[in-house]
Amino acid sequence: MPKSYYWIAALFLTVLSCRHAGNSEQEDYIPETDRSKTREAIDVIYAMNLPTDVVSLFEKTGTGFNAALLIHSENVAVYEAPEQMALLLGALGVDLSYCKLYGQAEHAAGLYRHIEMLAERLQIPEDVFTRTRNDIEAIIEKPDSMTSMITEIYSSADAHFKSVGQEALASLSLLGGWLEAMYIGVNIYQDKKILEVGDRILHQKYALTSLLGLLNNYQESLFIRQYVHDLEKLRSLFNEVEILYASDNFDMEAGENSFRAQNAVLRYSPETLAEICSSVLGLRNKIMP
Repeated sequence: MPKSYYWIAALFLTVLSCRHAGNSEQEDYIPETDRSKTREAIDVIYAMNLPTDVVSLFEKTGTGFNAALLIHSENVAVYEAPEQMALLLGALGVDLSYCKLYGQAEHAAGLYRHIEMLAERLQIPEDVFTRTRNDIEAIIEKPDSMTSMITEIYSSADAHFKSVGQEALASLSLLGGWLEAMYIGVNIYQDKKILEVGDRILHQKYALTSLLGLLNNYQESLFIRQYVHDLEKLRSLFNEVEILYASDNFDMEAGENSFRAQNAVLRYSPETLAEICSSVLGLRNKIMP
């Protein structure tokens, strides 16, 4: 088995073991003392294809837009290393999705320009920008058009990185997107104390495992190696969280990179969630100060 597939095999075993944990002879046991229960069906991302795959983490929270959460535009032009630019590219895609969610056209237009600049510096073909540049104001006003544009930009970037043997940059772009989505989600959770957002953060346990599996393939890069070390520390905190999925209404075929589950039970201590949140904030500020 190629080394790049080991992590996904291990991940499936982890998910399946969590799915069946707690079963009695009759039905899944869901104790009333568990910290958190998810009764509605949820889609859990276990592997990312694009940096924006996990933006559902901060969707439908009932909170308002907070411009302070966006990456500071003055930082974008500072970075010159391709690895840092790839991280930033992924993160800006999530920020653009965040602006789309709240109809923030002015902020979205600025982010689009920075994404285009980074893409040019990373030598990503400009075809997608050529098609959207002249109509960007109209596109930004339409959420569905924005979603399509974001998907096209990041699919194009991912395909380019892989076609020129820069898979490491593709993985770093995923990391940038994941970390930015977590950063926004953690800030919403800490500010508004929305329990559902706390649950969404904990369900990112599987996406983190898959990201580490990808990044471990490129540890010859000192840049990647230093962040793998930090991410391993974060994963050790997630390992203190037990997630149980009821056997009924569990669909492993819900999506190519996700599964759908209902009646999820999360066992964790408030201190663990607080440590996860603190670690996410620290890591994001370290990578993208």
